[in-house]
Amino acid sequence: MIRQLGCVGRAAMLAALGAVACRPAPAALLERLDVHVGVTADGGVEVVETATARFPVAGAVFERAIDGTWADEMSLMSATIDGAPLAAAGDVQFAASAGKALGVRVTARGPSTVAREIALRYRVEGGVGLEGPRGLLTLPIVRADRREAIGHVTGTLELPIGIEPLDGSGVAEAGWTVERRPRGLFAARDSLPPGEGATLMAQFEIQRGAVPEPAWQRHQVQARNLAPAFISGGLFILVIGAGVLWIIRLQYATKARDAVVAERAEVRRGLWFAGLACLGLALLTAIAAHWLLGHLGPWPQALPISIFVVGAGFLVVHRRWV
Repeated sequence: MIRQLGCVGRAAMLAALGAVACRPAPAALLERLDVHVGVTADGGVEVVETATARFPVAGAVFERAIDGTWADEMSLMSATIDGAPLAAAGDVQFAASAGKALGVRVTARGPSTVAREIALRYRVEGGVGLEGPRGLLTLPIVRADRREAIGHVTGTLELPIGIEPLDGSGVAEAGWTVERRPRGLFAARDSLPPGEGATLMAQFEIQRGAVPEPAWQRHQVQARNLAPAFISGGLFILVIGAGVLWIIRLQYATKARDAVVAERAEVRRGLWFAGLACLGLALLTAIAAHWLLGHLGPWPQALPISIFVVGAGFLVVHRRWV
């Protein structure tokens, strides 16, 4: 009994240590976030973010993650804390990633009650979509899936000279105060809790031919046009697999006779190896579809999913139907 209690105690201690180890780092206190979005004449977008944050405990983390759904590529141009480069700051750890999306993580080495000013400057390539003679901007400036609340948030949009935002421009989410300004917009909100984000949206006239169509928009059109073909291909594979199983079922529906016992065993082995081959082919096809056709969304995965279903069907019925 004592030994059992000791085992239970050790298990509980290990579980508690595991929970502590897996606990996420505390988030920094974000008092203010100001986002300035400037649209260039070639359709690029340059963003300057200034955040006022406090790091009350050692290990507190400031994170910024910008979704690149409506962009071709993002690049971080500069990152500073209190005017000094973040990469050279000795009292914080700094990590950043760029590409299709942009991520920045600042971790305090020690506690501090002083407010720190973190400034990020990055460029979004292909940030302006096209709809006839109009340009469309959809930029998430605050993610909803974050842990910290923000005391005050402002967003400023600045368009090229001579261009004004059209009706419908503003912030997609409710609760924001939006003000039209020459060549742009200004939006503000107090007390933005976790679970609520902000997406800056704008429509404006563009000079025909001056802004190239971004790659993400071409991919969306291609995905919409090719989706029926991928779905039809997946259904065709399912029909072929079901047809093979149905033919085998009709052929071997009666009880086994001595004359066909060996034949039935051969058919079972064939179904078993065919099922394994289909599962392997489904895995390879899924990897190839993600690597080569991932820009077309989830539709190309209809083919490997159908192959997987057929292979699983072969494995399930190879002894029951034959």
